[in-house]
Amino acid sequence: MSSSSGFLPADFSEKSIYYVSDKKYQLAVFNSNGIVHASEYVAEGAPIVNSDAATWAIVKGELWITYSGNTQKYKLISNDAINRYYQVEKTSANGSVKTVVWFYDQKTALAQAQAFINNNEISEVGSNSSPSTYPFSVIWINSLRPSSKNFNISGYVNGMEVTGSGTVTRGAFSTGIFEGVSANRQIKTLTGEFAVGGTTVPMSSYVFDWVNSNYEPLGKSGGDDYFVVRGVPTFPATVRVNDSGALYSAEIYNNSSKSGYIGTVSVTYVVEADTATTALLRIITEERNAFGMIKSTLQSEVKIWPSGEFELIKEIFRGDDSVLIFNY
Repeated sequence: MSSSSGFLPADFSEKSIYYVSDKKYQLAVFNSNGIVHASEYVAEGAPIVNSDAATWAIVKGELWITYSGNTQKYKLISNDAINRYYQVEKTSANGSVKTVVWFYDQKTALAQAQAFINNNEISEVGSNSSPSTYPFSVIWINSLRPSSKNFNISGYVNGMEVTGSGTVTRGAFSTGIFEGVSANRQIKTLTGEFAVGGTTVPMSSYVFDWVNSNYEPLGKSGGDDYFVVRGVPTFPATVRVNDSGALYSAEIYNNSSKSGYIGTVSVTYVVEADTATTALLRIITEERNAFGMIKSTLQSEVKIWPSGEFELIKEIFRGDDSVLIFNY
């Protein structure tokens, strides 16, 4: 995730955030009506008391909090979804800049804040004990089954709010030739509409996913780009909570003749604790342009079971001046 990705209103609305700085912490409760209540700064072991009201808003991906006519601006640096905290650059009304940490998981925030205060470091956490192993390869194959899922869209593009809905569909596999070898292909279509800046825009796109006989990715065709996977994907047979690693990378061209080089894409994963019977699998797809600069990221959040079943929960796309959330 790049620092330009930015925040969404949904990151704060009706949520509690714990702010940690200089061995003190503070609780902020963000209401959906644009009011934020923040406690006084409290030291280790002190109760959280008092509550001052201010206003909050998301402005071009930054959180702005205004109190007594002074505005503080908070810019996202990174989002550690495993340990449940934001690293944020804070610009005060007087122009001073510092880096702070916000914990966003209510179940673990106080314990993490206390550990940060005591040890000045953040440890990996998990509020539930998940099963020991999950069959990653089986889950991957199951995710390619013919299916149809509806979604709702929220987010922003160039500072303008985006809403919409649609359907993503995976078809049955058929055989074909990809990069000169026999392969299986599956069409994935996306249809729907979204509204931005008062204008409703239809969505209609497709792409062919190509896989080998083991259902490992070979590339993509159709749509706007042509992807060719480098080498052999490194898919683990099983995964555990807190596992992470690379899955595969690919070269991106403008078409199958490869007359124009666009950049690269890399796909990684991380497994997080969820419940006593499930875990959360995050698949992160990062696209870079021909100069090696990050162009966009797509994070897919999937609930997984030890049986190999799965449920796609949401996907978050972050690009230049845009963040789109697909809730399934």
